[in-house]
Amino acid sequence: MFFLVSLICTASSLLTFRKVDFSIGISSMPMLTLTLQDENLNDVIVQKNLLIQANPTQSFYTYPTTKFIGTLSISLGTSVTSTFHLTISCDGCEIYTTSIIINSYYESDFLEYEPSATTISANEEVSIYFIDTYGTLFEGLYMVTQENFDYSITKKTDSSGTAIVKFSSRGTKYLLFYFDDGTYTDIGTIKITVEVTSYSTITFTTNIVKFI
Repeated sequence: MFFLVSLICTASSLLTFRKVDFSIGISSMPMLTLTLQDENLNDVIVQKNLLIQANPTQSFYTYPTTKFIGTLSISLGTSVTSTFHLTISCDGCEIYTTSIIINSYYESDFLEYEPSATTISANEEVSIYFIDTYGTLFEGLYMVTQENFDYSITKKTDSSGTAIVKFSSRGTKYLLFYFDDGTYTDIGTIKITVEVTSYSTITFTTNIVKFI
């Protein structure tokens, strides 16, 4: 019995981020370095795609891309100057929140979104038009929480199109738009609030009519 419990615990162990450093680099750009390890403290030897959510939300790019094996070192080009931190994760990984930094580096915003709504009900579809003005190829939609959600993409070009998204649970959702050309990864976040579906109370009145 103990052996079975041990196997279950091992199988469900999340990969952990270690040696995480989020700071301002020599070029005055924010930099993120980390190592991804398993439960035995061995570096992970399979490729992962790092999911990054900036807080507060903003568009940014990473150089090189967010795909890595074991260790990662990237610079971030942000669209605003602010005090911010990152929430990161990946498939099979823990969710990790970095320290806060003061960023003075910025570039013009290069991602545009046009959502049909920002507040919806559970299982209600929302359409979001998106475009990467740098022309970077659209890769996919993610959530750093790794929550399941339904979506479909209709592309207009390789870097633009419309996403139809639906969430089954309520709460605040931060949807990550990823664009990647093998050298850079462009990341944008849109906030969607999913509310409980409200029902109106309808009262039926019965009139009794007597026939003589």
